[in-house]
Amino acid sequence: MVVALVMLGLLGAWVAYGTHVAPGTETETVVDSTWSEQGSVSHAATITQPNPVFAEGQTLLDQPVYFTQLAPELDGTFEYTYDASETGSLDVVTEATLRMRSVNDDGNSYWSVTESLGGDSVEGLSPGEVATTTATVEIESLLAELQAIESDLGTSVGSTEADIVFDTQVAGEVNGERVTRTHQQTLTLNPGSGTYDVSTGEGISETYESTSTLRTEATDGPLRSYGSVALILVAATGLVGFAAARYWGLIPLSPAERATLIRHRERRDFDDWISTGTVPAEARTGAAIQLDSLEDLVDVAIDTNERVIEDTETGDFCVVDNGRHYIYSSDWLIDDPDLDRLSMSGTGTEQSGGETATATGELRPDSTETDGGTHVDSGAETDGGTETEAGQTGSSGTGDDRTNDESGSVDPGD
Repeated sequence: MVVALVMLGLLGAWVAYGTHVAPGTETETVVDSTWSEQGSVSHAATITQPNPVFAEGQTLLDQPVYFTQLAPELDGTFEYTYDASETGSLDVVTEATLRMRSVNDDGNSYWSVTESLGGDSVEGLSPGEVATTTATVEIESLLAELQAIESDLGTSVGSTEADIVFDTQVAGEVNGERVTRTHQQTLTLNPGSGTYDVSTGEGISETYESTSTLRTEATDGPLRSYGSVALILVAATGLVGFAAARYWGLIPLSPAERATLIRHRERRDFDDWISTGTVPAEARTGAAIQLDSLEDLVDVAIDTNERVIEDTETGDFCVVDNGRHYIYSSDWLIDDPDLDRLSMSGTGTEQSGGETATATGELRPDSTETDGGTHVDSGAETDGGTETEAGQTGSSGTGDDRTNDESGSVDPGD
């Protein structure tokens, strides 16, 4: 649980750092200016002969079919213009060319002949203004020229057609930037017997943007902004609550924690009989006898007149005697079914040297109030006197080998 709360707090701190301390940057593409250009081709023919259908002098615009006798000349017109979000000045030059050719079904030419139809140019064209170029083709002359070419070739191959081609070059400055563009538009003539039809391309329609990259401080929504702080608060509150519950004994100690507490108590109580060091493997010869408590191992050390060695590498306590060695490890307490009896947590406290272990692992002196003041209870009374954790007896003068009396004593340093 503690690990989960710590991880939750670290997660909240990491998110809060990225949100409030080092939020980073966001990259945004901003359109600074725009401009667009348009171009289109149109055609018209004027009625030059009196007839019952059209008025003489009438101009027919963008008709699908024209009558050669009534409208012998065709005018093809190309118009160019542009728009800009700011300013612009363009030079527009357009050349018109008559292209006569014979093509196959795939559009590939068998032969091609071109001649100039003139052109127009405009300098300093402003946004919204129009540059216009018109070219005129006399249909009867065109038909005669096509027939002369086929006669000179000696055969008629493929499909004969004629195009008015408008080649336009644009150069100048738009929105403070230098621009150069090239365009080609085509008006196709299909002359027949007494009539001719005209077709045009799609025209020009292009839009251009000038952009720049804008870096701004990254912004986060309320969930990331306030959620990270909430995670930290939840984790901190949980850890404080957990610590308080452990202090007041609301959460019992784990077996490992109780084993550590017992080890600390025993190690302190029998410190005079213990030396620290390393017991090599070759010293652990013969039978290995495992003891249930450090107190039992100290008894063996006294009986054999040896020291208890606390192995700093393994954490075990050993007494090495001739042909065998005795060992005790506090790690065994974790799996000891009598650990609750041995531990010093909970209401059943274990007294050692006049001290009581609380559920939090604190050792406090046991004392009772008497009429004369405070009396420290250092042990439990027996029939023979008062017995302490060290195993010493009172006035009866009986006890184990650790009893000091008039006949002699055992030196714990031996």
